[in-house]
Amino acid sequence: MNNNIEAKSKLTEENAVVKFFKSIFNRKATLTERKAMAGYAFVLPFILGVLLIYIPILIDSIWLGFHDVMREVPEFVGLKYYKEAFATPAFTVALLAGLQQLVFEVPAIIVFSLFIAVVLNNKMLGRAAFRAVFFIPVIISTGIMESINAQDTISGSADQGINDGSGGSGASEIISMLDVQQLF
Repeated sequence: MNNNIEAKSKLTEENAVVKFFKSIFNRKATLTERKAMAGYAFVLPFILGVLLIYIPILIDSIWLGFHDVMREVPEFVGLKYYKEAFATPAFTVALLAGLQQLVFEVPAIIVFSLFIAVVLNNKMLGRAAFRAVFFIPVIISTGIMESINAQDTISGSADQGINDGSGGSGASEIISMLDVQQLF
């Protein structure tokens, strides 16, 4: 009798587990779950890039910093290269300049950029003019670089110009004609 009751309880437990998994896989996802899955799908390439490209390079860089690889068999040298780097005055000056830029300039640029983006996104009088003022340097530099690259590609050399009938070289004339100071 006990065996029969145990068999029935096991059967109902198995049915409950099967029903649970069927309910998970057969039901439609809610809007929140679909949004979450879409978010993971968009972030997945970045995560894969970090895991497959950035992290291995970072680990190799750290490993190379502690080993002498100019031998047949790499030899562990500890902090030797780091001590040599910090003993070099040019390195310490460059490191301090880079840290200063990181601490002061990068946050200032980000705050200013976000402020300008918020201001330019609001409806106000002359919004298009303000947007143009901020985006003209990007547009001009893109056009200049495209023209220089096209000229270099066609001519096969950066030293030779294309004879466009003006009598001068194209790249230097483009830069002098579109001088930003003269534009404003």
